[in-house]
Amino acid sequence: MTEISRRNESNSRRETEMQRVEAIRKEMSSGVRLLGASGRNADEENAIAARLSGLSVTVIERLRWKKIKRIPADITDAIRDAIDAYNAITEARARHERDILAAQLASFVGLSDQSGDPEFYRARLAPVLDQARRVGISDRSLAEDGER
Repeated sequence: MTEISRRNESNSRRETEMQRVEAIRKEMSSGVRLLGASGRNADEENAIAARLSGLSVTVIERLRWKKIKRIPADITDAIRDAIDAYNAITEARARHERDILAAQLASFVGLSDQSGDPEFYRARLAPVLDQARRVGISDRSLAEDGER
């Protein structure tokens, strides 16, 4: 009798593990690039990412270029925590910019309605409107501010 050949279960687990390891390597590489996004070259980006994550520059370089085969959990935790903190700061900065633009827009609209020379302020209002639209202040809220 011939035996039915089956796929070796251990190979499947090994392949799954290697795919997981590769996914973590890619995540850490892209995370390091995200953290150092304000740098001009790779060395500056690595230094920024090292400062934000609390890891050494050598470890950051090895993560960036995927030189570490199996990344320890404490390193992945440090990078993920740094990414979460970076995202929170970025969101806070965007909210702050949006609030400043909304206040600036409201003051220009108020001045253009009350001023003896409304065209002077309307000319200065156009760039603020464009910037507000780019930041995400909707046209509906701009129209409501303009009606006040």
